Amino acid sequence: MTFPDLANPEDIVAGIKLLDVEYPSLFKWMGEVNLYKEALRGNGHEPASIEDIAQWKDFMVILKERGIPIALHSDLGDDDNPTKNLALMQEVLRL
Repeated sequence: MTFPDLANPEDIVAGIKLLDVEYPSLFKWMGEVNLYKEALRGNGHEPASIEDIAQWKDFMVILKERGIPIALHSDLGDDDNPTKNLALMQEVLRL
């Protein structure tokens, strides 16, 4: 499952349910989904925020119940601030 927009988590459960109907028991992995990817910013990519991450619980419960791993992509930072996104990944891991 590569569809999740982690900055707008309110639609992820509905997307999982749609895939369940269309492709029962097919998906065994979620990812690679983008937490923060600077290369996509020019294409309208909205990075997830700390507040967005706090709203991931509903779909993360589904992944946990099904034993489905999630693969996240996140740029740690950039040349000017090499750890500017570290807090995002720390929050994901904390929760």
